[in-house]
Amino acid sequence: MRPRRRWTPTSGRRSMSRSTRSCARICRWCSSSAPGTSAPPAPTSPGCSSAAPAPRCPPSPDTSTRASESSGGVRVLQPPLRSFFCVRRRVCTLMAKPIVASGVTRKARTQMFHHSHSRRSRRAFAIGGSAIVALLALSGCTAADAAAKPAPSADAELTDGGTLDFGVSGDPGNLDPTFAVTLTSSIIYQSMCDRLFQYDEDGAAFPQLAAEPVSFNEDGTVATVTLREGVTFADGTPMDAAAVAATLERYQTAPGSQRAIDLTNLTAVEAVDATTVTLTFDSPMPEGAFYDTFADRTGIPLSPTALAAGDDAFSQHPVCVGAFAFDSRVAQDNVTLVKDPNYYRADEVHLDSIVYKVLPDSSVRTTNLRSGDLQVIYRVSTIDAATLETTPGVEVHTQQSTGHDYFMFNLGNTAGASQPAGELDKPWVKDPKVRQAFELAIDRDALNTIVYNGMYTPTCGFMAPQQALATASTLECAPADLDEAKKLLKESGVDLPIKASLVFSNSPEYRRMAETVQQMVAEAGFELELNPQESTASISMIQDGDFDIYLGTWTGGADPTISRFVQSTDPSNYGRYASADVDRLLAEAGSEVGQDKRAALYAEIDAILREDMPLVFLLRPQHINAYSDTIGGLEFRFTGAPAPAFAGYLAE
Repeated sequence: MRPRRRWTPTSGRRSMSRSTRSCARICRWCSSSAPGTSAPPAPTSPGCSSAAPAPRCPPSPDTSTRASESSGGVRVLQPPLRSFFCVRRRVCTLMAKPIVASGVTRKARTQMFHHSHSRRSRRAFAIGGSAIVALLALSGCTAADAAAKPAPSADAELTDGGTLDFGVSGDPGNLDPTFAVTLTSSIIYQSMCDRLFQYDEDGAAFPQLAAEPVSFNEDGTVATVTLREGVTFADGTPMDAAAVAATLERYQTAPGSQRAIDLTNLTAVEAVDATTVTLTFDSPMPEGAFYDTFADRTGIPLSPTALAAGDDAFSQHPVCVGAFAFDSRVAQDNVTLVKDPNYYRADEVHLDSIVYKVLPDSSVRTTNLRSGDLQVIYRVSTIDAATLETTPGVEVHTQQSTGHDYFMFNLGNTAGASQPAGELDKPWVKDPKVRQAFELAIDRDALNTIVYNGMYTPTCGFMAPQQALATASTLECAPADLDEAKKLLKESGVDLPIKASLVFSNSPEYRRMAETVQQMVAEAGFELELNPQESTASISMIQDGDFDIYLGTWTGGADPTISRFVQSTDPSNYGRYASADVDRLLAEAGSEVGQDKRAALYAEIDAILREDMPLVFLLRPQHINAYSDTIGGLEFRFTGAPAPAFAGYLAE
């Protein structure tokens, strides 16, 4: 068993700090990639100083210098990928990339990370709190150097009517919540499909289609959900207890259902009366796990009338309860929703329609926001965020995520994720030391700096500080160790280089990450072939097992959600990792109501995963969204998703 690595200020390479070691690697790449290449003086923010320019890396072929308009109409060159220069021997400085002071609109933009806990009932579940970190250190600026723009008033008057154009990063794929897997689909559901419960921005669960918080019987095996009265689906069908029961049965039994794994412990659903549903579980249901399930897609009721038309018909025209109803769709281009007059809060809905436009490139979404062609954009890149922070008429909203960027190894997906694992003749399947070596070769600090301007947070596990079940051991993250990586590969006896195909969604950020990791792991003995795909195509490939390694992002949640990646029977476990110990511990954690015991169980799971390494957790993202300051009433969820159901144009 590989000894668990603990980071200390003097661990790893002697006398070199973690950040210095990261910079040393960057500088080494710079000098090897572009010897003698000089850089122009670095532009700086007001009040910030710059170091003298020195040799730097050239741009990658697909990341050449971009131009964008500044607030004064002057075209300003945006720096290319890996624009770094070396100063003071081994110290590296990021050049010409101003770092945004993270902050949430209507909150202090320099708010530091904090936890907040609240309870809405005796068993109310609330964790987390906004995790907002000011990251100006790389540019040498302080929070005072960044001029904060006043946000629209929270109680500003909104006008009725109009269309909101919303830029998303990928096609939503199947819009039936039974089978939905894409991030874009979950964004669209914020306006189209209410759930039984929902999370606010700080991670507190609240009733949405439910009328009050869930209540449990004495042993925690029976949950009672009381529904709102008089609610109808977009097609006029009553949203009652019978509809909820029918939906949950579909989620459990429909072939290929992506929600079935969330309901494996659900043994019975009873519609007691029109507004009361009881859910019986085979063991005590932790309240945090309950809300994490039913405040997500599994908590979305579907119209029985629309479902009766068949799976294909429902996928083409899904019917939920929402402020907006599905209207039309052009694949890979847009989804249009229109205001639902039957909605139970229709008098609070201001917009006539919302059009979700598919624009995979963050810079294109940014340009469209600045030009006024979009009013809201989701998933702003850290580079574009710096531009938008100083753009008049634009608000930037930033949240620390509980999710993670990750690599997933294909360990046995030979016939599709819904089928039993098969045998793969690959070095990383035969020996976990190969997977461990891959992880050790990745310098997360350098990766964060190169790809995300230092705005993300390195992570080596699936737990986040905002989650109540996180412990010191699950938050540990040791530095890269290239020598140890080479040693493990030598011990494994594999032939070098180890060749593998890396599948990822073809966004500029993923491409930068893939290219950077490709260089890092090459130093240990891996040869990665980059295989970028359109987002829905990449998901299809990993579902079918057509990948060696996959680069993805998980948005996270208030409660740990690792089961979908590592539970042997979960259809989202695309790598087909299987561990009897992990399955057992996940089952125990799923039926343990004591928080301390649950935390201990997840710590055990974390320790096993760090040893088996079926996934490599990389960085914890910042959710960065932006919107026009002509828009008011825009809400945000704990997952970072913008929720425009009650948004509207501000009255002049």
